[in-house]
Amino acid sequence: MQCPTCSASNPAAAFQCATCGTPLASVETSHSGHTLKPGTKLSNGHYSVGKVLGQGGFGITYLGSDARLQRSVAIKEFFPFGCSRYNGAVQPSGALSSQDYRGARDRFLDEARVLAQFQCPGIVHVYATFEENNTAYMVMEFLKGKPLIELISDGRPLPESQAVSYIEKVGDALAVVHQAGILHRDIKPDNLMATNDGRVVLVDFGTAREFAAGKTKRMTAMLTPGYAPLEQYGQQARFGVFTDIYALGATLYHLLTGEVPTQATDRAAGVTLKSPRQLNPAVSQPVSDTVMWALETRAAQRPQTAHAFVEALRGTAPAPSRTTRGSGKAKTRARESAPSPTPPPVNPYLGRVQQLLAELARPAPPPPASRYDARLGEISSKLAWLAGVPQGPPTQCPACRQGALTHVTGQPDGRCPICRRGRLTDRKLDLEQCAVCHTGKLVEHRLADDEIFCPLCRAAPMQKQRRRQLGFAVDLWWVCLHCNTEMDVLTGGRAKLVRFQQDPHGIGRYQGQTLPISNWKRLSGRSDHYAACMHCRAQFDLLEEGRSTLVHVEADPYGAGAKHRGATLFRSAWSKLAQGLPVTAGNFHCPECRAEFEHDPAQRTLCLRQSDAPIEWLQHWKGRPLPLSAWYLAAAGKRSLRPGLLCPACRTEFDDEQGRLKLAWTHSSVLATAVGQTHSLPDWRRRGAGFPTAEEERQLRDEEARLGALRQQEQHGFMEAQRRQRAHLEEQITRLYKQSLLGGYVPLPLGAQRIQLRSGETLRWQSSAQKWKVRSHQGTLYWDVDAAGLLVVTSERLLFEPAGGSVWQRPLGKLIGVEVQSVRGSSILKTDFLDLQKPVGFVVNDSTWSIRLGDHSLDITLSPRDLAELLGSLRQNAC
Repeated sequence: MQCPTCSASNPAAAFQCATCGTPLASVETSHSGHTLKPGTKLSNGHYSVGKVLGQGGFGITYLGSDARLQRSVAIKEFFPFGCSRYNGAVQPSGALSSQDYRGARDRFLDEARVLAQFQCPGIVHVYATFEENNTAYMVMEFLKGKPLIELISDGRPLPESQAVSYIEKVGDALAVVHQAGILHRDIKPDNLMATNDGRVVLVDFGTAREFAAGKTKRMTAMLTPGYAPLEQYGQQARFGVFTDIYALGATLYHLLTGEVPTQATDRAAGVTLKSPRQLNPAVSQPVSDTVMWALETRAAQRPQTAHAFVEALRGTAPAPSRTTRGSGKAKTRARESAPSPTPPPVNPYLGRVQQLLAELARPAPPPPASRYDARLGEISSKLAWLAGVPQGPPTQCPACRQGALTHVTGQPDGRCPICRRGRLTDRKLDLEQCAVCHTGKLVEHRLADDEIFCPLCRAAPMQKQRRRQLGFAVDLWWVCLHCNTEMDVLTGGRAKLVRFQQDPHGIGRYQGQTLPISNWKRLSGRSDHYAACMHCRAQFDLLEEGRSTLVHVEADPYGAGAKHRGATLFRSAWSKLAQGLPVTAGNFHCPECRAEFEHDPAQRTLCLRQSDAPIEWLQHWKGRPLPLSAWYLAAAGKRSLRPGLLCPACRTEFDDEQGRLKLAWTHSSVLATAVGQTHSLPDWRRRGAGFPTAEEERQLRDEEARLGALRQQEQHGFMEAQRRQRAHLEEQITRLYKQSLLGGYVPLPLGAQRIQLRSGETLRWQSSAQKWKVRSHQGTLYWDVDAAGLLVVTSERLLFEPAGGSVWQRPLGKLIGVEVQSVRGSSILKTDFLDLQKPVGFVVNDSTWSIRLGDHSLDITLSPRDLAELLGSLRQNAC
């Protein structure tokens, strides 16, 4: 059985993977329609999905396997509550528009990238993020251990030291998260892993910072009753570090008591929350007080940083007592009797803002060395070197750069191709001159079809005669006038040997036999076509292809008959003998070197018959008819025997190849490796001098342009990444400083104060505005402008001072609702108060302030929605 998580092979009956521990028997049963099927491959097979580890309001976490690094990982899939899956792809629910879904998915990836920068042991490590299946994925370390909820699953609390130790580690990690401007929003024992290596790791982060900031109604799906503070139940409430502090205190409460704290909504309705010490007397009073401090329903009364909470747990900074913190009307009276305004609380965003400003102030790093630099350097050096390409004479030899190339065509010039001194002389042979007597002329004869040579002497044709009886010719008779052989010629093309006197060839054995005339002709051994000398009567049988055989000699003054009788030679050879020349003599000869050649004008070939020249290649050519051009190319020194260029100095030669030159042979070590290659003559001069050819230079320049463009693109990408990084830093600073402004941690630069503040009251907003009220016409309600003036928000009141009228104001404690509506193209801030029957509206334009933070200028824009968020949080604090 193959494990769907790590793809390891296991026995068929195995219940658990021996490699990663994934349960094998329950894999299929654990799969639901909206989760990925175990074994699903992601990121081109890089990761494999296994069983489901957990599921929250915005994601599903699977046990997975990293195929490349061979390790188990946790894979979190962005899957908001209510979504569905079709063919593996996630489809947004009806509650989420496609635009909202895409924005949330992008923020999920942004948060994953932020988490990836943390190297804190208490924060789960993020290895990679990617998009697939119309959603996003976060690959994290797979933690081996138990969630804290399993340590108290039997309802028994943990020892105080153990529980506090766990929460201290979580608090240190949470401080790092808060410093980056991120809220977890779902801290509970289920999301805290006690690992086998002694860590306590914070897992299951919110899917997006905007969601974590509570800006949409869908945020209610993320809270866990008992661990979520009151502000998480509101639709327009303000969230902050104190939101996570409440959940962290609730988690410690559960660990110390074994019970989940009473829900914040029940507490707001009057239900009392017992302290940990009341439920478990083993809990010390300081720890119990610190937990109750974190569980204050009013956000301003809780610890404002994770560090403050941890320090109180450790005892290095005592938690405020309940009497000091106060509640209800006592707190109101204490505030009214205070002699001076309370200083603003410590800004929890300040550390992160300063850290981001420091990052922003760092000088931008220079672009890293490009991977193309080395090759571009090589090309640049080669191109600079090409400026020194030699410009010699057009015919200069590329190999030795001394001789001038000559063009060798192989055309015959009449000179001897061996010695190059004498001129070839034609012997003008007489083919009709007799080779026996050297005097007579040969005359050709041809026998008729019914004639034959005498088969006994083979020297003369048989003569036809008629035998006579009583004066009448009675039959046909053949008589040889040379040897007196007689034969009867019978009907049917037959003849009978009757008598003979000489039998030099052993034909007499056929005497008395009658044979077909064709057989007697074959026994004669002679050709029907022959030549006879008119002077010495020598005879030659004429054969095909200009050959002839000496068959009969009577007078032999020069011994030719004795030496060549029966020999078959070309007629040109017999004519050489007729002139007293040896058979090996040619029809052309050189008077200087006495070389003998046989020239065939029809085939335009020349064959060497005899030469005494000590030339090695002549021995291979002797007796071979070769084209005339080959002889003259070889004579000029062209080894390839092809027309082309030749250097007389170094013997380098090139062959003509359709207007280009092919290197055939050279002594040059520079060009030796290029034998067989074809280039133009200018390119051969480049190669001979060690330079690339013009085509290679063009390729180098093309490569330089291509690599230069890639390097420029690479540098542009680096600069763009730097710009995006800087923009991201500025965006974070703007967001955190905006949260600081809205949270009251830094004052708004509102200019001159026009409203008299009460003791302890702080100014939170001041801008020009229009006040709108609801009117009625024939039973129809509509918004109408009431007055223009100045809108002021303090920590306790909402005031409007019209131009030339009295001030309208309401306490924030009576504000029951605030939202932004669009009316006739204007955004109206609609407010509802307990003591007013109709809502009051305000039209406020976006306000932009230029803030100077050290050497950096920051433009902060606050919109009507920001004002609505501010009023919502102030209303909650005033309750």
